[in-house]
Amino acid sequence: MSTSAINTKPKKKNRRIAVAYLAVCAFCGFFSSVYFRFSHGVSSDYMVFLCLYPFVGGVVPYTALYLTKLPTPKGIAAHCYNWGVATIAIGSMIRGIIDISGYVVTHVTLLGIEVNYTKLYFVAGGLLMAYGIVLYVIGLVMGAKQKTVAN
Repeated sequence: MSTSAINTKPKKKNRRIAVAYLAVCAFCGFFSSVYFRFSHGVSSDYMVFLCLYPFVGGVVPYTALYLTKLPTPKGIAAHCYNWGVATIAIGSMIRGIIDISGYVVTHVTLLGIEVNYTKLYFVAGGLLMAYGIVLYVIGLVMGAKQKTVAN
């Protein structure tokens, strides 16, 4: 199956995606404030800055694409990037909940190595975002006829 890694109608789609990310920012801010309200005054930077991940990872880049009239990412490039932003936001949410709850064990033993599992969200999300960006740039350089595996 042959699909392109970019969308040739960028104007309205980039704006819609930026507005959707803005709604996610509002939800994250609401969730963070409600969680703080019922946390008996305990705070976590991961929860306080939760709404910044979808803003910096979603609103800013898609608004930039809209203003520069660049094509919208689609297919695997878009999915990887968006899932990367979601993974980082969820990792921040989980870490914030753990910090506020007072639970101190954030390490697990994985294949004999002690790993901070809350940082894995940030690593996995960053890798997904980087892979999505690389695929998008390749799609721009090679043109709209790039073949992808899925979608």
